Amino acid sequence: MKKIYSVLFVLIMICASNITKAQIYYVSTYGGTSAGNPTDDVIASVKFRSPERLTYDNDSNMIVVDRGNHVIRKITPAGLVTTIAGSGTAGYKDDNGTSAQFSNPWGAVVDATGNIYVADRDNFRIRKIAPNGDVTTLAGSAAVTGVDNDNPLLASFKQPLDVIFDNNGNLLVADGVGHKIRKIATDGKVTTLAGTGVTGFKDDSNPLLAQFASPSGLGIDKDGNILVADRINNRIRKINSTNNVSTIVGSGTKGTVDNNSPLLAQLSEPYYVDVDADGNMYVVELAHTIRKIASDGKVSVIAGIGGTLGFLDGKGSDAKFYNPAGLCIAKDGTIYVADVSNNKIRKLSTINPLPVKLVSFQGKLDKANGITLSWSTASEQNNAYFELQKSNDGINWSLLQTITGKGNSDQLLIYSYADVSPFNGNNYYLLKQVDFNGKSSLTAPINVNFNLSQVNKLSAYYNNGALAITAQGFTNGNGQIVVRNLNGQVITSQDVNLVNGVNEFAVPVNLQSGLYVLSLLSTSGNQSLKFVAKN
Repeated sequence: MKKIYSVLFVLIMICASNITKAQIYYVSTYGGTSAGNPTDDVIASVKFRSPERLTYDNDSNMIVVDRGNHVIRKITPAGLVTTIAGSGTAGYKDDNGTSAQFSNPWGAVVDATGNIYVADRDNFRIRKIAPNGDVTTLAGSAAVTGVDNDNPLLASFKQPLDVIFDNNGNLLVADGVGHKIRKIATDGKVTTLAGTGVTGFKDDSNPLLAQFASPSGLGIDKDGNILVADRINNRIRKINSTNNVSTIVGSGTKGTVDNNSPLLAQLSEPYYVDVDADGNMYVVELAHTIRKIASDGKVSVIAGIGGTLGFLDGKGSDAKFYNPAGLCIAKDGTIYVADVSNNKIRKLSTINPLPVKLVSFQGKLDKANGITLSWSTASEQNNAYFELQKSNDGINWSLLQTITGKGNSDQLLIYSYADVSPFNGNNYYLLKQVDFNGKSSLTAPINVNFNLSQVNKLSAYYNNGALAITAQGFTNGNGQIVVRNLNGQVITSQDVNLVNGVNEFAVPVNLQSGLYVLSLLSTSGNQSLKFVAKN
């Protein structure tokens, strides 16, 4: 008996060692504060209105189809958000940039030369945005008949929802209400690639006999096969190189049921599909979940709770979405999701966010002290320090200051730092949090504009232990002179009486050679300037 138990124990241990631990994803909010108009801003402050689809251009900028605002927007790697095209009002107009108009744009894709192609759903057209911002119509007309044509401007679509390029350079269109996959060839000719035009489900080696039911999203796998998120059929379909249409994921029964066999899994209104560099497939479901079909076929929910809408960041199994509709995959494998009804872009990563809950990070203009930066945390664990980083262009960053963290805390903590030497114009700031193990996390950048132009005039000259100051433009009253180093530390301060006209002061102070900041504070206004001390 002992031998039998020993053998069983060994077998159990061998089996246990072969069990692969499920990969855990963590969900956080990348951008979007609330529904709002498409103003340019940093990602931490920007507003979206029903962001529908996401993709990347050739410079790693994220392209956002901001459907409810009827615009196409761009997020740079540094987190700066601008509007590429669209006036913000629904309409149809070919023009340049924000003078053009879209009507509920849905999907987008970028070609090798930087042109952006947009499925302009409610205009029933495919639009093109050139790198210089010119918006033109590539295909489609005012007709809503779903007719093919050699002339792309005489062809028509019923509801173009998504666009993607195949490996031959043809632009493919998911024509939702038309229940077809359409093709715009490189010569402009519009044809039907697959689908009868009648809603239904049918796989077939003849693609024109196959049937779809509201195809909504398109993807391309590593072998060049076309993937279709067949929404109402609750399946992922594949069109291979010979145009054979088959089902690769989903039993057809609506539900959120995982399975090691993809044809036995249940999907719930799959709306978009994409593939990463390792061949794993990711599906966005309108049932508020993100599914993963691993390269070995295993189907699993990686984020969201099937059938439960809401908004909650955290571990994937606890997170909540509200009608997610699209996603894109960054080069580092991070997944970004267009969370439509939450008006946000969410971020999925296998890296657990640091155990510091940041409540806010903001900058406030203070002409007496430059720019005051403040942030607060609701709780902290293992928090070593914060780094404040600064930039005048949002691209090139330098260390401004290091602030010691509190280690562990379950109380609201408030931090602040005064940048007494801001740039004239835009000042971008990042907050980096570092724990005791060296792990770190960056916030999205914030922007504060500082204008050095003043009506008043202030000058300073240091010589032999005395600072000579001249000030003009103040009214009669009390004032205070403050001298700081570039770290914001006060070197000396002195109360003074100000009069109309020219004021001259001599402040005794011993300064080492270097750069300093002089501030003159008064009820009639504050001024600051940098000056050099030479010994």
